[in-house]
Order: sequence, then C-alpha cells, then structure tokens
Amino acid sequence: MVIQHSKHVPHIEDDYIVICNWNYVEATALQVLEEATDEHIGNLGQIPKTVKPEQLWLSLSYQGMRERAHDMHSLYALRKALEDLELRGWVETRYVRQNSDLVIYQNYEEAQADKSHTGEIIKQYRFRFDLVQAEIDRRFPESELPHEGVTKSRERSSLSGCSNSTTNPLTNSTGEVGK
Repeated sequence: MVIQHSKHVPHIEDDYIVICNWNYVEATALQVLEEATDEHIGNLGQIPKTVKPEQLWLSLSYQGMRERAHDMHSLYALRKALEDLELRGWVETRYVRQNSDLVIYQNYEEAQADKSHTGEIIKQYRFRFDLVQAEIDRRFPESELPHEGVTKSRERSSLSGCSNSTTNPLTNSTGEVGK
C-alpha cells in the first residue's frame, strides 16, 4: 500500500531539523525564510550571484509566516522561534518606515521614538544563509552525513549562489568567489 501524502504540508529539510536541535518550529521558520528569500530573489529579476545583502530584507508578518507554514504553529511559537534564530545569528531583524525615504531602525523602541518620520513601522528579516550553511557544514562534514535524507548542500536554493557577507558580497560562506 502506498500513502498519498498531502501537498499542503510543508516539507522541512532534515538538516534544518538537526541544526535546530529537533525544534520543528525553528526549522519551519528557517524553511519559510529560505523559501521567501528565494521568491524575493526571483522577483528582483537578478542572477542570485549579483544580489547584494541589503537587497535580501523581507517584510513578513508573524501571520504571513504562519500562513507560509500552513498554520502548523502558533503565532507565539513562531515569534519565539524567530527570536531564538536571531540570537544564533541565523536571522537578522530591523525595523523600517517607508515614505519617500527608507528609514532604518535597529529596534522597535528606536522607531517609535522617532517623531520626525511618519508611517507604519515594519519589521523586516534577513535570512543569513551563509551562517546557516556554515552550521550545516560544521554539523555534517562530508564523511559524516547521518543518513541520505540530510542535505549537505542547499543547491536547490537560489541562495546558494549569493552571499550574505557584509564584507564581500561576491564570496560565499567558504570564501570562494562566485560559487
């Protein structure tokens, strides 16, 4: 007998589950951010290798993330997971206001205190795929993959061709240019 699995349940990468210490909410958040970033890069109409880190900021609400995760987790659980991923450095956050100019804030309190700019305060995320890939590489050296299901390389992702490095946007997590 063959089981027909639902296409409405997101697939979470095994390596995300492992590097998140079996925390499925965190793994789901990483998966959602990777997919949203891939989609964003596609919408930019650029070759992934040419995308600069400052172009990778995403405006996603907790509700939007929950919907992308097919309502698998509560808003509170996703918010907590994102906070934990930020502490690990795998996700960066900032707050912005966009009127005629983009005004960037490091935290919500700073944005609220700024009375010289108006408009909605929006939280943005940047998926640090370079640091996530480095953690995957650290956890799973080529000779120590725990099983075939764990992906060593994120080749399927358009993110594999660009870098989040703020020092040199043309290098990947291993320092190679253009890979």
